[in-house]
Amino acid sequence: PSKSIISLEGRCASGKSTITSKLKHKYTIIPIDDFFLPINLKTKDRLNEIGGNINYELVKKMLVELKQALKRNLEVFSYSAFDCSKQEYYTKEIILKDKVILEGVYSASIYFRELIDKIAYLYVDKETQLKRINDRSLKDRFINEWIPKEEAYFDKFDTLKSADKVITSRIN
Repeated sequence: PSKSIISLEGRCASGKSTITSKLKHKYTIIPIDDFFLPINLKTKDRLNEIGGNINYELVKKMLVELKQALKRNLEVFSYSAFDCSKQEYYTKEIILKDKVILEGVYSASIYFRELIDKIAYLYVDKETQLKRINDRSLKDRFINEWIPKEEAYFDKFDTLKSADKVITSRIN
């Protein structure tokens, strides 16, 4: 559709942030990182839930409001984003363009997938992913915590097979 919401999914280190940084002048970018769970919602049950480490209820609310804003041709949209370092919510205001990219792992979650118009999956093989992770400061957390959660999410919800477009990452 001329006005649409596109999910950009893929393993960590596949190049999602790199690509969206190059597209930010043409598209509105909303990082899924704005929706991580605050400490008070990180219950054992919630964190054991596949994809439960994001506030998918808040993402769904935002997407419903975003759809309305696109339909009404609004130029500016605001939503409640979470700052992990401060552990608090703040109002984030963005300029709306016809195409909005929800960027990050969990951006095509089954909990709000019906509000996404298209899913693009940025594929990177595991060997390349680990090579790129080695350059990151929190590589142990990636390897021992975040990657296993992401792989469980991709497997359970068939994210790769649900994608409208699969793009192979070739970024070094």
